[in-house]
Amino acid sequence: MKKYARAWVIAGFSLTALGSIVNLVVLVDHGYLDQGSVRADVQLIVLPLGSLAALWAWWLLSKMTALISDHASLFKSAFIGLMVESLFLCLYYVTVLWSWQGLAQFTWQLWMQAFGAGATAVGFLLMALTFSNRSGLGQSASQ
Repeated sequence: MKKYARAWVIAGFSLTALGSIVNLVVLVDHGYLDQGSVRADVQLIVLPLGSLAALWAWWLLSKMTALISDHASLFKSAFIGLMVESLFLCLYYVTVLWSWQGLAQFTWQLWMQAFGAGATAVGFLLMALTFSNRSGLGQSASQ
């Protein structure tokens, strides 16, 4: 199950990163970087860079395994917390998409990010479930 959990987490972060990169490209194409505000420029660039950093980090961290049984409950709790965070992020995107009428030109990128957050939440739930199985402790992540 850990392979499937890892695939969901990586797919979710990949969708979120791709959506934020496409959103950046669209905004740059519409001249948003020409506004002359350093703060606005940083805001446009930070989300794609943060998404790529999260993808990279979770590519590595999703290979974790608890070698000591006392740590399994900590990992499980951490993944449940990350699942809740991803669900809130998904809810945020869906709420923004349904409430702002002027987003029509940016909708599909934000839906990618919403689906990415939802997929990540599923992956984190599956990761938490893998740490519920105490017989799997000490096995490598690829098993």
